[in-house]
Amino acid sequence: MVHCIGTLRLGGAEKQLAELIRRLPPDRFEQSLVLLQGGGPLLEGVRAAGCEVIELGWNQRFRKWNPRCWLALARVLGRYVRFLRRRRPRILHAQLYWANNLSVLAGRLARVPVIVTSRLQLSHYKRGRPLLQWIENLANRYTTAVFANSEAVKADALAHERLNPEIVRIIYNGVLLEAFERPDPAPLRRELGIEPGRVVVVAVANLHPYKGHDDLLRAAARLAPRRPELLLLLPGRDQGMRAELERLIDELKLGGQVRLLGERSDIPALLALAEIVVHPSHEEGFSNAILEAMAAGRPVIVSNVGGNPEAVIDGETGLLFPARDAAALAEALERLLADRALRQRELAGRANPPGGTKTPRS
Repeated sequence: MVHCIGTLRLGGAEKQLAELIRRLPPDRFEQSLVLLQGGGPLLEGVRAAGCEVIELGWNQRFRKWNPRCWLALARVLGRYVRFLRRRRPRILHAQLYWANNLSVLAGRLARVPVIVTSRLQLSHYKRGRPLLQWIENLANRYTTAVFANSEAVKADALAHERLNPEIVRIIYNGVLLEAFERPDPAPLRRELGIEPGRVVVVAVANLHPYKGHDDLLRAAARLAPRRPELLLLLPGRDQGMRAELERLIDELKLGGQVRLLGERSDIPALLALAEIVVHPSHEEGFSNAILEAMAAGRPVIVSNVGGNPEAVIDGETGLLFPARDAAALAEALERLLADRALRQRELAGRANPPGGTKTPRS
């Protein structure tokens, strides 16, 4: 079995794939991993699991009118096909757009019997880019199966792609519960210099424009005058938004109430610090960050987009609010901040049910 993805940097799809590789029984699956680009902090764990790793070294900044981009793509494809012909896998499993579509082409050229692609996000990124949709529609004709991670993502794919609905299956993301069994937050609290009495709100997301950090900052600004104890911790890799968020923090005078932490690998410890976890994304497939917060027994406030309502039952396992609505987010935050019993007993307790399984609604 061969898996394919761009990199193994810290991200939702990457973490899910790394755990899948680690958890598949080695007596039944001989696994290899193809990285279009390569690298990432999750790579060490994959190699430790005995998985062969091939890095193709592709610069993914594709420009359709640049001949060098097409030449580089052809070279990567050639290396990929040669590897598949040498390994002769029965199953080729791909994650994310470029890995999906290059894998279909390489897999067919190498005559791989079963090619599985994924849909892990909504199709907003293809708006105004008809070439991307044309490539995907063509690849869909030669795909054995498509795995979507939520009903919302499946519906979106069927609405925007030429895709046979009979080959689409839903497999929800999962989390390892033991990783979130309440680690001691005291060492991290000391490391970050968090004063006694601060109420910590965490939002775990890389700094993409669509992740809604600006809405969270504006919501915090509404609460700051009467909630000086509020402290936002925002871990995540900069994807071009950090400078803009720093300007907004200065503009809203939130310097003492917000910390941009950068990319972190200690998310369970950060969640243990949190009184509340917020996920204000403008678009979402099915968020690992929400599942991880629930696994940690933390009350969540999430935007009602994509697969989020499939993971969170409003008022029972968390609170939903309209995406891009800072006022509604501020109201939800105030509701939980004002009622410690609600956030500790009801929402946190229901987010971590007896038996420890996290199963979305059917």
